[in-house]
Parts: sequence; C-alpha cells; structure tokens
Amino acid sequence: MQKIIKPIKAFFIAPLVAPIVYFIGSLILGGSEQINSFKDFYMIALMFFYFAIPVSYAVTAILGMPIYFILMQFKCLSLTSLSLSGMLLGSAVVIFALSAIVGFRDDYTVQEYVWFFFIGAGLGLSVSYTFARIAGLSRRL
Repeated sequence: MQKIIKPIKAFFIAPLVAPIVYFIGSLILGGSEQINSFKDFYMIALMFFYFAIPVSYAVTAILGMPIYFILMQFKCLSLTSLSLSGMLLGSAVVIFALSAIVGFRDDYTVQEYVWFFFIGAGLGLSVSYTFARIAGLSRRL
C-alpha cells in the first residue's frame, strides 16, 4: 500500500517546490527592490503563485507523470534518472514558455538563453528530486 501512496503524495507535494524556489530566487536576485511593504510582498506573491502553481501542476501531470511511468516500465526509476529527466524537462519548459508566452526576441543574447536553460534545469531538479525523496526512491537502479 505504501508503494502506491508515496508516489501519489509526491505528485501532490513536489510541484509546489518549483514556484517557491523561483519566487525566493527572484526576490534574492533583484525583485526585492520593488517591495516597500508587506502588502506589496503579499500582492506580488499572490499574483505570482496564481500563475506558477497551476503551470507547475500542469507540467507535472502532462509531462512528468508519463516520464515517471516510462522510467518505471523500463525499470530505470531511481533518484538519479528522475533528477536528470527533471532537469531536462524543466529546461525544455522554460525555453518553451519563453517562445510561447514572451516570444523569442532578437535582443536576447546566447548568455541569457544559457541562463534560462539553467533556471529551468534548477527548477526541474528541485521538483524531481523532491518527488523522488517523497516517493522513497533510492540512488540505485
């Protein structure tokens, strides 16, 4: 029974990690000068999480779950394989979001796209690693 309940619990908890990590990182790296009061902080966090949490759950449901089941089917499900696939998926999602929502702009440099790739990899790693730990996966195949 625990073998079934742990992954289900992980699918509900792990997608919350990416929005939290991204929000804290954006505050640390430059968003904090826009916040003058607790009300400003609350409004920015509320607007951010209204968008980020549904996107995180959608990506996990539409892309993450099939990857999990494919890795499980081929008996390759481990902490390492899930973390690597999460990094690749996170990078692809951030790059796709740039093209679909913002649009690829000519004034972005290669260095900025590399940063977007690493941001996506970090977010994907945070979600997949959290999922793997909650689901009780080990490092071995």
